[in-house]
Amino acid sequence: MDPNRPTPTPEPLSGLAAIAARTKLRAGRKGSGTLTISNRERGTGPPVPEGKGDRREDNPVAHRIEVVAYERSGNIEMYFVLQDQAGKEIAVDGTAYLYVSFGFPPTVMRTVDVKRNQFGVASVGRGVFQRDRLLFPLGVVTAEDVGVTALHNCHAKVEVRFSQPMGPTVTDSDDIYVD
Repeated sequence: MDPNRPTPTPEPLSGLAAIAARTKLRAGRKGSGTLTISNRERGTGPPVPEGKGDRREDNPVAHRIEVVAYERSGNIEMYFVLQDQAGKEIAVDGTAYLYVSFGFPPTVMRTVDVKRNQFGVASVGRGVFQRDRLLFPLGVVTAEDVGVTALHNCHAKVEVRFSQPMGPTVTDSDDIYVD
């Protein structure tokens, strides 16, 4: 994307159009390329640019978390985005508790120590829905993690609970269908 070219603002969608747009952004079909991220491993990405997550406060507080999971090459890739009370994306130190279940109880459970400098800016979505997000990559769940030969024809629920030292615990989940 050309930084000097204004980004078109899509019209607000409602009903089936909103569901279709959301599904297109988050479905994660094989080879869809829903997420383009330069920092594949935490901490190796570009620094957070001024004004994106750098709040001028010593302790920003996350009031909302958005979890995104999608399938790529037979694996489940995940990331989350934190927002403050005004809806601005922020980077916050804390602990993320990751639960991935293919039924009940959770099959994969991880605890991830989250540091501000591990967040990165990535371009997500396609076309007019493409935008830059300040996100924390949670990594990949493979068939080996689950104890099967391949992840296919299954439904998974990815839930993240983010605990921060000076604020509420925020939780979100995403459902994914692996072809």
